[in-house]
Amino acid sequence: MRPVSIWPHVMLCTILAVPTRALSGMTVALGADSHSHSDVHMVRLAIRRSWQRTWLADGDWYLSGHWAFELGAWSGNEGAAGSKTLVDAGAGAVVRLRRKASAEGGAIPFVEAGTGAYILSGTTIGGRELSSALQFGSHLGAGLLFGHGRRYELGWRFLHFSNARIEKPNDGFNFNLIYFGRRF
Repeated sequence: MRPVSIWPHVMLCTILAVPTRALSGMTVALGADSHSHSDVHMVRLAIRRSWQRTWLADGDWYLSGHWAFELGAWSGNEGAAGSKTLVDAGAGAVVRLRRKASAEGGAIPFVEAGTGAYILSGTTIGGRELSSALQFGSHLGAGLLFGHGRRYELGWRFLHFSNARIEKPNDGFNFNLIYFGRRF
């Protein structure tokens, strides 16, 4: 019988224990690994809490940020060695540069960068080895805020997972994700 990591379950319970009034939004993301020899897909759910601070707000753009608490489900190629599925749970910080809202309304563009730490339920998927359950994720992305009060967002992220050479091999994964979110 294969051992199961308890950390994704602990993270899920932590996410569910956060009072809703403390949250500032949530996103759902879908994507795939960009490695040409890999067939690994991902679904992610994230909740976030705004820092409720802005910086560099003198011009038409400003900088803000939020904490992100995430769960991810990975699905790998059945013919490859290793697990067919993995689960990850993690937390990180995201900094976002966005345009200020105009009186005319319309969509507002933004770019963002983030980093965090994640625990995986396994270390092999799609024939690739991650070596350790502890992974670090970093992402770059862009998107649009739209709808009434700019409550909705649609975006793209390039997400890199790696163990920062804690152990070898360190194949790492690069995911292209499309996501939809709602701000509260």
